[in-house]
Amino acid sequence: MVFGWCFVKGSDTVVYRYQFPHGVTPIGFDMRRLKDGKLLRRVRVQPIKPDEDESQVIRAKVPAWTRCAQDGAAAK
Repeated sequence: MVFGWCFVKGSDTVVYRYQFPHGVTPIGFDMRRLKDGKLLRRVRVQPIKPDEDESQVIRAKVPAWTRCAQDGAAAK
């Protein structure tokens, strides 16, 4: 399930955050080119422990290109 997404400013790409909606699962971020859907970048975060702050763990473990999709997910 997609939980956050954004169009990358000044480019033809979209970044999105996804994971299963239930249970302790990995969190993924993909960057894809819009014109053909080609995967350009991917990063996965191992499941986050229930006692950890999810947004802090994600910000510490993923690259800056995922930031806008993180922010979009947090706003929902």
